[in-house]
Parts: sequence; C-alpha cells; structure tokens
Amino acid sequence: AIRGNMEKPAKAAGVSFNPEALFNFFISKVRENLHVAFCISPIGDSFRGYCRMYPAIVSGTTFDWFLPWPEEALTEVAMKFLNGAELTTEDPNLIANIASVFGNSHTAVIHQSTKMQIEQKRHNYVTPTNYLELVKGYVSTLKEKQDTIGSNAFKLRNGLHKLDDAAQQVESMTIDLEQKQDIVARKQK
Repeated sequence: AIRGNMEKPAKAAGVSFNPEALFNFFISKVRENLHVAFCISPIGDSFRGYCRMYPAIVSGTTFDWFLPWPEEALTEVAMKFLNGAELTTEDPNLIANIASVFGNSHTAVIHQSTKMQIEQKRHNYVTPTNYLELVKGYVSTLKEKQDTIGSNAFKLRNGLHKLDDAAQQVESMTIDLEQKQDIVARKQK
C-alpha cells in the first residue's frame, strides 16, 4: 500500500520506480514531514534523567519555555470557566469578583514561591495546570453544593407544603368535629 501511494509523488519528483529508489524516496519524505511533540515537565529528576539517557533531546530539539501568565489572562480564564458553570446569582459583578480573586491568588502564590526559592533555596513550582485545577475544583465543588442546597430547599418546600395541607385538614376536621359534637350533644338530651 505504501509503495502504491508513493508511485505518483515519486513520478512527479522524477524518481525511478525500482524498490530501493522508492524506499529511499519514502524515507526522505518521512524525514521532511514527520514532527514529534515530546512534552515533559522540567520539574523533578525525570527530565534530568531523560537528558542524560537521550542527549538528542537537548541537542536536536527546540524548547518552548512558557512564561507565567499575566493576571488579566488568569482572570479571563477563570471568567470563562465560571460563566460555563451557570452560577445563579443576583449580583452581576459576583462572577467577575470571584475570577479576580483567582487571578490575584495565583499571582500571589507565584510571588511567594519566588520569595521562598530565594530565601530558603526550595522550589515550589506553580504552573498554569495548578491554576486550571484550582478553578475546575472550585466549579465542581460549587455545582455539587448548589445541587445539595437545591435538593435540601426542595425537600424543605415540600415539607412546608405538606405541613400547610395538614394544618388545613386539621382545621376542617376540627370544624367537622365541633358540628358532630353538637349533633351528639343534642341527641343525648
């Protein structure tokens, strides 16, 4: 199947149709077009170990170091997650304020981690993944609590409705009882 698929591009490139020439043409196309994305975290000893075992990781690759997110970007990401959470509120600024707290707290943790690294020579890695997990955790806890409170509110409303029904039934039964007591009292005389 590979050979059949390679014949047309090989003919366009002027390569002969013998098996060895087609194979070499195929290998050259793979080398031109194959890109591998190898994503690992530089945190811990794993990265250092990979670099020692496979020196080509360092010598033949491109590193993309991601810089910390600005506080505005953190707030916007939190806004997106919170808007997707369908937060029920009467205050239109509540979601923006909560998102701002997330952005401020993550930035403060980054500053304190830098301070800790300088003063105590200890690394505390704060990554965007930590931030996303924080926001997602808040949203899932919020939904869980909203469901619990909604369920409890429904049970309370249902219980109050049943108490009202019972009070009305007792009231009507009391009126019936008084009428029947009058009838019994008249018949006993």
